[in-house]
Amino acid sequence: MESPKTTPSIKIAAVGGAAANVLANLPPSEISNAEICAFDTDRVSISMLPFPCKLLGEDDVGGIGTGGDTELGKNAALADIQLLSDFTKGADALIIICGLGGGTASMVAPMLSKLARENGAKFSMAFCIMPLEMEGPQRMELANSAFKYLRKKCDAALRIENSTFSKTSLSEAESAFSDANKRIGSAVLSISSAITRSGLVNADIATLKRVFYDVKKRAILAIGEAEGNDATKTAIENLISSDSLKSCKRLDSAFVAFSCPHNFDMTLMQPALEAIGKRYDLQGKIKFSLRTNESQDSRIEITLLGTCEELPEESVSNNLSFKTVSESNSAKSPIEVSNEVSTAANQTNDTSAESHKKKAPRRFFSFGRVLDEPKAVQPSQGEFTFVEASARGFFSDTPANIRNGEDIDIPSFIRKKLKITP
Repeated sequence: MESPKTTPSIKIAAVGGAAANVLANLPPSEISNAEICAFDTDRVSISMLPFPCKLLGEDDVGGIGTGGDTELGKNAALADIQLLSDFTKGADALIIICGLGGGTASMVAPMLSKLARENGAKFSMAFCIMPLEMEGPQRMELANSAFKYLRKKCDAALRIENSTFSKTSLSEAESAFSDANKRIGSAVLSISSAITRSGLVNADIATLKRVFYDVKKRAILAIGEAEGNDATKTAIENLISSDSLKSCKRLDSAFVAFSCPHNFDMTLMQPALEAIGKRYDLQGKIKFSLRTNESQDSRIEITLLGTCEELPEESVSNNLSFKTVSESNSAKSPIEVSNEVSTAANQTNDTSAESHKKKAPRRFFSFGRVLDEPKAVQPSQGEFTFVEASARGFFSDTPANIRNGEDIDIPSFIRKKLKITP
């Protein structure tokens, strides 16, 4: 008889080239309690990672990537759907890192979220890295569709914008992308260590589910860090002043993860949590965890994951990027979004004269589409019915047509009282 497992199983899936860059910044020694795997259709992007990697759709794609072709991405995912399903099996929690807008991650990441739910995962979270503005509206449309699907299937989907860095110099952008990869990785580490109870103060899956209790709320990730004297206070100030939290006057819920050196003064945690609670009206609603990191020396890092009211769509891109952080996303050529997926999660109104009813939302995947029960076929014309005989015939309300003293509406055999025999 097998003994019940005492530590929750957490799995981390990095999908696509942008996610591989994030994974490259995760020290394997610090995330030993989680099962990690990188998935891509491009052999080069995952060849140097110090984690297990799976090349998808090798027969269809040949290991050279999809070039932004969603059909290739979908076919690759379907070809290895058993491999993806097997990875999600047994996971209590699944974290997905993905760079959306291309042909691979935009198809594979939503499929992983769907499979995780079907295979019984209790908690799932997606870190969704959005394309640069310069990559074009079609790529952004696909990324938005994939993000909306992930938001519905996951407990939390975090939208991380890259747009800020298209307006900086190359050296500044490279530094910001690298910093972003480290910070996203740090957030993943914080969640992983809290769930697997490898920190000093931990949180369980049920706690995280209470933080992200409403998928309609906007999920937020903000990070503040500092080192030296008064590092905790400065880290809190940097956290509150980050772009991610600029638009939020209050939060509905929050999970705060502290990452600190071994000599951290534990008495500083309480005032730090009180400062965040007071600033965002969260008194008594903050969940937190604490892990130590030997490589941090005197540096304190505070990660906040929470929810707030959704913003209008046009303002999202200005409020969801890090203050000095975003994510590395290897730019590919603009894509042609297929009719099947380009309007995946959007609802549109039928403005034709015949109907003003809302159309049903289209599914993001054809393989995820739930077919409606077939409706009974309605006859195209009325059924023939027999009526009782009448002296005036079928049209009994018509006036008599008298010709030569006879009503010609009455059949001749009735007028002449003839008996018809077979």
